[in-house]
Amino acid sequence: TLSLTTLFRSHLDILDLLVQYGANLNYETKSGHTALSQTCEMGNLAMLKELLKKGADGSHIFAQGEYVGYTPLLKAVLKTDTAVASILIKSGVDVDFETEYGTAIILAATKENVLMLEVMLDMGKAIVDKQNEEGVTALIAATRNDNVGAIKKLAQYGAQLDLVTKMGTLALTEASRHGTEKAFHTLLELGANPQQENGDGYTPLIECTFHGRFAFVPMLKSKGASMDYEPSGLRTALMHAVQLLRDQAIKKLVELGARLEFESSKGETVLTVALESKYMNTIRVLIELGAKVTSANRHGQTPLSNAVSSGHQDLVAMLLPMAPERVAKVLNQQTFPRDSKSH
Repeated sequence: TLSLTTLFRSHLDILDLLVQYGANLNYETKSGHTALSQTCEMGNLAMLKELLKKGADGSHIFAQGEYVGYTPLLKAVLKTDTAVASILIKSGVDVDFETEYGTAIILAATKENVLMLEVMLDMGKAIVDKQNEEGVTALIAATRNDNVGAIKKLAQYGAQLDLVTKMGTLALTEASRHGTEKAFHTLLELGANPQQENGDGYTPLIECTFHGRFAFVPMLKSKGASMDYEPSGLRTALMHAVQLLRDQAIKKLVELGARLEFESSKGETVLTVALESKYMNTIRVLIELGAKVTSANRHGQTPLSNAVSSGHQDLVAMLLPMAPERVAKVLNQQTFPRDSKSH
């Protein structure tokens, strides 16, 4: 177009005439070019300033070409073009403008473009903990991609390490889910709370249990996390493993220090949780690891007495030989249901 030809020649005076006669500065060609995007590509900073001054849209989303869905600022972030980005931001382009690729700061964090993060944050235009529509912050984007440099830079500019977003995400539990070990270690070293709960009430330890990230657990313990921590209204990591019948996870957690006799605020132990499922193999694993079938909770209930009262014959048959001295007492206190074949 005439506007693009003018750019190639850097004719600012001719640009004035074209605008005067109604040239559309935001017109996009079939190849996906606009006057502004081509100026950014050429690095013609004087023409870029002039176009912005005359009303070119700095937040125009490209609908065609190689950068479909991007804005000039997002394109500058991808190319680490700090000069172009600075001019766009100074002209009033919204740094927090969001496309399908996120905001400029989230894109920079995703790509570990530390230099672009610094430019945007130094200019005071980017909000370090700004959330996109999905509740993702730059810190969470950096964490999911194991971008340590970006995490450190964001923390330097005040990113909240323990922020739980509107969608319930938390950087440390995201590292647990995605297996980004370097990010996990960096967050802890920077001071993230090793027992912070996300929006679902899950701690990093519980998320590690869900996703088998047991190599992460010693890092949590070194920062003071308890293997028996009980989140509000939820079970411990070991109890979750029992509930999900994850026998290997159970063994690993016990090896790492989770206590088999820990009693929750509701009076539960790992064996009472296991008895809910009546899954014999998991109960057997717990007993082999050292769980005591005769240990009573605050309500005076033992796994053996619970098995008797529920009328589960197979469970009773398995538990009785392990506690012969308690058999008479249990049977005197409890009876099987009338329809049970066990009495």
